[in-house]
Amino acid sequence: MAGLTFRKRKKRINYHIVKETIVWLAELVLTFFIACLLQTLKILVVFFKLWDSSSNFLILLGRIELIGRIFAPITLLFTAMFSDWEQLQESDQNIGLALLISIFCAGFLPINYTKIFSNFTLSCGFISYLNFYICLCAIITVFAFFISSKKREMPFLKSPTLYFVLMFFGYIMITTADNFLALILGTVFLTFGFYELISKIHKYYLWK
Repeated sequence: MAGLTFRKRKKRINYHIVKETIVWLAELVLTFFIACLLQTLKILVVFFKLWDSSSNFLILLGRIELIGRIFAPITLLFTAMFSDWEQLQESDQNIGLALLISIFCAGFLPINYTKIFSNFTLSCGFISYLNFYICLCAIITVFAFFISSKKREMPFLKSPTLYFVLMFFGYIMITTADNFLALILGTVFLTFGFYELISKIHKYYLWK
């Protein structure tokens, strides 16, 4: 009887850990979407016809969009690298640190407000380093998901790896789109990848 009670208690504890883990991971992924929303504010360049101006508002929009570009990849990287229950308890601190780093870097990088790309993104300095950083975060995240899935002996199609790639690909399409076709396709990839990623993350922590 005591052994049965212990097993039930252990099962409840394990379920509680899994539930908290999924909530923390969902928070990280939702933080990524907030970073994406920061990048959509560049549409205000069109609404307020700022392409011929040098106003502080235009520069502010450029800084905010840059914060989103730096912040989004690192939140997904944290989702994959800090996926253990003990590490996820510090997810709020990690997100806060990532946001501070993003704000600092966005304030440090020079912005050329006289050059606006066809997707309404303002040109900034060190763009090649920024693109390298985004690609590096994506590659490390893919490998982190892949290695963790291998440790849990999860089949590739049931692991979060593939759906993270789809979601990230959709994110890149949306943030670089300068036509409706790319925007629609990016939205489809991002939405489908996000839904499947959350679903697979749930199974990821229940998988034995």
